[in-house]
Amino acid sequence: MNTITITINQTKSTPVLNFFEKLLARIEWFRVRNHLRIVEKELRQKNVGHLSLELRQEREKNITRLHQYWTSGLYPKNPDFLDKRVPYFKDAVNTPCAMAYLIEQSGYQDLVNAVARSNNHVYINDIQDGPVMDWINKSGLTKAEAARVQPTYGGCGFGGCPDPIFAILPWIVGSVGFILLEWLSYKISSWIALDNSKRRLAAWFYFTISNLLIAFIIGGLFVQFARGFLY
Repeated sequence: MNTITITINQTKSTPVLNFFEKLLARIEWFRVRNHLRIVEKELRQKNVGHLSLELRQEREKNITRLHQYWTSGLYPKNPDFLDKRVPYFKDAVNTPCAMAYLIEQSGYQDLVNAVARSNNHVYINDIQDGPVMDWINKSGLTKAEAARVQPTYGGCGFGGCPDPIFAILPWIVGSVGFILLEWLSYKISSWIALDNSKRRLAAWFYFTISNLLIAFIIGGLFVQFARGFLY
């Protein structure tokens, strides 16, 4: 089966593509940062009086490490999966995810490197035993909390989208579809209520609401078509 791919020459990127690339990268960066900020707040608010003193101390250390991590603003990039979010223990330039950072800072860098080599995109929830679970059990965090600490990263990573036009085309297609539908709706509304302006406006408003939904569906269908066609 032949595979069709589209490659964008970054040296020939237009200002519009550059703008959307930076915008999408910034949105993804903010999403990850805000997720980790919320997780830190959740961890600090939880009552952990049932834990031993040693585990409470380890928990506090890891929460402090999490704060240091998300405020640094340095997160992994996902250049490999354009159309979905996936976890990275470490990216191509060895930037650790939040969970990997906690493990590294507690003195287990070899463990992080081993996971990155063997199963770099593993979800914490899918780990049932082994060294990572041993670390979690000693960290003062539950497995569910550790899974919350582990974000996923979108294809429009912090260095920009590998193919920014793929990300903006659905919006362009949906917008064009909406404009055409609005023009058609205006014509139909004028025909339905030629001599009644209030009725004409009411009909046009009804069509506009419908057009927004249709345009959203068109954009969504285009995404599915593009994924099936390009990948």
